[in-house]
Amino acid sequence: MPRETSSWARKIKSYQEIPDEFREIFVSFSSDQQQFPYTIYAPSHKWGLRKRTNSKLISMTDHKIFYAEKTNNEIIVKEFLLGNINYIEHGAILLYSWIKIAGIINHDLSTATIEFNTVVETLFMHIIQHARMNINNFVVSDVNNELYARETDKFDCLLKIDFKLMNYSRSSLIRGQIVNRFVYQPIISKKYLAIIYHIKIFPKILILTGNELIIIKDEEVQAGGSYGGIKFYIPLHRIVELVVNPAPKTRFNILTIGILGGDSIRLKFSSVEDELEQLINEFYKIKRERGKD
Repeated sequence: MPRETSSWARKIKSYQEIPDEFREIFVSFSSDQQQFPYTIYAPSHKWGLRKRTNSKLISMTDHKIFYAEKTNNEIIVKEFLLGNINYIEHGAILLYSWIKIAGIINHDLSTATIEFNTVVETLFMHIIQHARMNINNFVVSDVNNELYARETDKFDCLLKIDFKLMNYSRSSLIRGQIVNRFVYQPIISKKYLAIIYHIKIFPKILILTGNELIIIKDEEVQAGGSYGGIKFYIPLHRIVELVVNPAPKTRFNILTIGILGGDSIRLKFSSVEDELEQLINEFYKIKRERGKD
């Protein structure tokens, strides 16, 4: 019987380790690289009741991310230039994790998702951090340790309110990033029949830094507890607008994050209108200041 670890994603260290179905296209992609690029292979896998995934390969250079997926009939290949990435999504629900790259390829919106066991998450964190830093021309310095501690301490106010999102917020920052503003949306639910709760709004947090808008939210499922979270890292220069509108037939609001290429992310909020307005004003202030550079 094969070991469970055989289905885990793993780092590929040489051309000889590339699976046969991907070898030809991978060699074509990496032929201009002076050294073997950072590469991960994720075998096909059945994720319980969720879904079966195809075998996939993801590789990263200083300027782009290469993605290949083996389907029944063909191999799908996508190459995202780092400058054309709209956002990176990173989700983890118990042992089921994924990263999603969303961006523009040949003037069209495109996405690529690769799933993996949470046990090997550190392999993919390297891709996420490297991409974020390169997209934002960000340089990490050892002298940023004190700054990092000061910025992560800004989330201490969530300690007794939402310990999980507090920790997710702290770990989402890159050393050297400054938190301009953040907005926390607590869970909003309605009680039925004394023991049944219906969640109207799931908890989430919006973090505005000088180069990114970070979104962290719970998985939006009514049944059961909350066993993980989903993060979005959106470069500010890819955001076209932030707009708040009332949600139809409710007392809630919808924040629409308009992104280049007609892409968008929509989030529901309740009684945090003032905080949202301040964050939006700060976003446009940063955009204006960048426009003067």
